[in-house]
Formats: sequence, C-alpha cells, structure tokens
Amino acid sequence: MMDETANFFASLMFGPQASGKLTDLYGSNKTVVDAKLAKFYGITAGSDGKASFNPAERAGILTQAGFVTSHADADYPHPVKRGVHVLRNVLCQDIPGPPDGLVIPPLTERKMGDTTRGRFEAAVAGKEICLTCHHVINPTGFAFEIYDAVGQYRTMEDGLKVDASGTLELPSGNLTFKDAVDLSKQLSQTTEARDCMSKQWLRYVLRRMETSDEAGSFKLALADFEKSGYDLRELMVSTTKTRAFTHRQPQEGEGSK
Repeated sequence: MMDETANFFASLMFGPQASGKLTDLYGSNKTVVDAKLAKFYGITAGSDGKASFNPAERAGILTQAGFVTSHADADYPHPVKRGVHVLRNVLCQDIPGPPDGLVIPPLTERKMGDTTRGRFEAAVAGKEICLTCHHVINPTGFAFEIYDAVGQYRTMEDGLKVDASGTLELPSGNLTFKDAVDLSKQLSQTTEARDCMSKQWLRYVLRRMETSDEAGSFKLALADFEKSGYDLRELMVSTTKTRAFTHRQPQEGEGSK
C-alpha cells in the first residue's frame, strides 16, 4: 500500500503522461499496484502495474487503501482520525487536541444494528465542549465510511447501508458531498486546499513551519501555482525560487567578529 502511494505520485509527476495537476492528485482513478494489491482491490493491472479503479469507488490519494488503513483502528474504521488528517494536512486548519483534563469516554460497545457512524455520533451528542471541533471533524471523517478498517470499498456495514454523506464548512463555501470520492474531487477545487498545498511544499523543503515574515514567499509560490493551472511540478520549482528557500536568518553569534 505504501508503494502504491509512492508510485502513484511518481506517475503523476514524471513521464510523458504525467499531468502534475492537483485535481488528479485528489481525483484520478488511475493507480500503480502489484498483483497482491490488485487482487485486494478487485482490479486488473497491466504488466507495468498500471490500473484503473471504478471511478465511483475511488478518486485520488485520499481514497487509496494506504491512507484509509493507516487512519483506522485494527477492527473498525476511525472517522475522527481520517477527518482530522484531511482538515490539518489538506486544508491546513488548526484542529487542536482535546482540552487538558478532558476525559474522553470510550465508544459504546458495538451492538447488532450499530454502525460506526452512529457510534461516533452518539459519543458527542449533547456535549457542547466536544461539538466545538467535532461538528467539523466528524462529517469529514464520515465521508470515508465507504472504506472499512483495511481500506476495502463497501456500501453496507453489517447489513446496514453505509451513510458517507455530509457537509464540510469552509470559508470559501460549504461542500456538500455523498462520499469520499465526491469530497476528494471537490476539495481539489477549493481555495483552501490550493493554499494549503503551497504551504505544505514550503514547509517540506524548509523542514519547519513558515514564519510571518515569509508571507511574501508563500504568496509568490501560490501565484505561480495558480498561473500553471495548479500544476504541482511548477509549484516545486517556484518554491525553490522564494527568498524563504534561498535565504535564512543568521543564528546567534553567526557572522560576528
């Protein structure tokens, strides 16, 4: 699964058929898998490992098994883990951890007729201190309920129809979606996801968070990203041209006589 993610991204960035587009990172139904993973997915791969998903079932990196499996518990999917990751890393939202001293009760024991979504909804129902964050986290995570704990696609959970629909509130406008495939495609078109990708590239190459006086570098990279039609390859190049990349603040005592 980890190799799939790496190979998918490489195919997006390099080669004659590479698009480099943010929309494909989050919306492509193409992938690169070995025979075992192809069998897991129920798809057929060519001799080069290239394959296509049913576009109704998967779209882009967030719907690949590697992502949904690594953000799940051993025996059931975990909407909070999946939702928090998307909000923090795809949209650069500040999602704090639980308040100090807050005792988080365990989920109720699963009973016949319970769904994962229902159990998580019940866990925060009527708890205002929880809903402050979870009214955004949970709907985002519920989009991925079409994938079980190991990342296989599903429409039913223990005989009950999976509900992966929801609404994600964003400053640029709310996204109403039917599942993770729908959400992923919409995310790639948002101002928030585009801005966040520019910040994440800068953070990656600097190996640290940006500072307030580096806002100009961020704006420069973002402007070039926009001009390119949101091509990740152009964003990489533009990031290396910013002052934040080419210059740094001297350390204490550095350069002094």
